[in-house]
Amino acid sequence: MLAQAELARLTVVVRPSLAVVIVGIDGWEEYTLPAIRSIEEHEPNVSIVLVDAGSKYPYYNKIDYPVGIYSLRIDPSFSYAGAINAGISYIDADWTIVLNNDVLCTGPFSDLVPAFDSRLLCGMQLIEFGDLRWLGGWIYAISKECREKVGPFDGQFEACGFEDLDYCIRARAAGFSVELAQMPFRHLWGKTRWGQNSYPQVREQNIKRVEAKHGISIGESWMWRVYE
Repeated sequence: MLAQAELARLTVVVRPSLAVVIVGIDGWEEYTLPAIRSIEEHEPNVSIVLVDAGSKYPYYNKIDYPVGIYSLRIDPSFSYAGAINAGISYIDADWTIVLNNDVLCTGPFSDLVPAFDSRLLCGMQLIEFGDLRWLGGWIYAISKECREKVGPFDGQFEACGFEDLDYCIRARAAGFSVELAQMPFRHLWGKTRWGQNSYPQVREQNIKRVEAKHGISIGESWMWRVYE
């Protein structure tokens, strides 16, 4: 449930064919605003939903908040998965690009992404271990068909970490293919959530959750094959 969901600027009237959901917490000048500006530079007509996952100072109160950006502020107890769900549900596009806030757009994408096969779940970092195959969660391109058949991200994963593995396992079980895709985005690796003092403990809890949920072992990160 959205805790006092604060919607600002605009109301979605017609479902767009393509939208971007940016999830951020703090880092307005360093990450979030540059991410928005970079998308506007290359795709000024693409709808953007900014999900403020509990920043100390709300994004929508910023004096330089861009006009025309949908704003959604949620309770800071929400996980990254819960924030993604809030943004996707709000815009309900045919295709949604989900980004962490420490990402820059480097070129146009409005013709590229809608041309993807709707049976693909795409990202720009692919991780494999044994039979497992999942996307690094800093970027996803998700079709409405995928969202409807796989369902929402599991908000029970605390903070962030391994909700991406869980979603990819469920997507593959539903018949979708998890694939690398070339998209014009660059990750800055700001690690805005990984930097939290409690993150090492949260990470371990999330590993135990995904392993118990799916009856798997994910080994150690040095054992994974990572493709970008």
